[in-house]
Amino acid sequence: MVERLKTETVHAVMLEMLNDVATFANEHDLKLFLLGGTLLGSVRDGALIPWDDDVDVGFMRKDYNQFLATYQPSNPRFELLTETNPKSLVPYLRIVDRQTQAESDYYEQTHGIFIDIFPIDAFNKKSWQLKWFFVKQKGLNILRNVGRSTDRYPSDAKLVGLKRVLKMLLPHLSAHRVAQKQSKMAQKFAQGAQQPTQAGVLNGMYGPKEIFPVTMWQKAHQVTFEGMPVWQPDNADQYLTQFFGDWRKPVKNIDKHGSFYLKEKK
Repeated sequence: MVERLKTETVHAVMLEMLNDVATFANEHDLKLFLLGGTLLGSVRDGALIPWDDDVDVGFMRKDYNQFLATYQPSNPRFELLTETNPKSLVPYLRIVDRQTQAESDYYEQTHGIFIDIFPIDAFNKKSWQLKWFFVKQKGLNILRNVGRSTDRYPSDAKLVGLKRVLKMLLPHLSAHRVAQKQSKMAQKFAQGAQQPTQAGVLNGMYGPKEIFPVTMWQKAHQVTFEGMPVWQPDNADQYLTQFFGDWRKPVKNIDKHGSFYLKEKK
């Protein structure tokens, strides 16, 4: 690697990728939702959170599948990393930058600057069914993180002892295969839902915090974010409070994904 990129440069690349996705979605009548920290930045700051190093957006499952089947980045610098691509270690889509590479002390990195695109599933399940689903997803998340771990952990990491034991017992564990299992499990859980009452990201990091009344997505409204037409769920305050707690007070987070570097030209 020849040059560590500044946050401003990382943001510029992420926004270029997001603009390409948003333009495609708008042209094909697909609703692209802001999620997580990206929605927080939009509502609170009117922009990306200054220290954030990723973008979180999503489509309802039907739109997600259509996007997956038809989208191609307009810039050859970018690549759609699908869930079936061996380089993918997550159970959702990513747009990645071919000209950069991420480096982390804690996790294997297979690509550079990226944005995450999540499926939003609608379902009608009993409380115990949803709880049991997230128990299983939590277990798979632990296994996936073990599979991509460098066996070094940040100071705030949880279950480090368990993860190290699993790393020894399962030295060839494939994070990619675990991610595929998570993706299939989420689709099966929501499949064939009649009169859904809830909707959200089933294979995200935050479990029940990412599940909301389906009406929040049905009554979504279009907003402009960084000059792009996108959508946000109805009652953003409810979403952000459930997700972050006191979301109005900025709290600086540590770098979650490591550092990004420009690749050496061959």
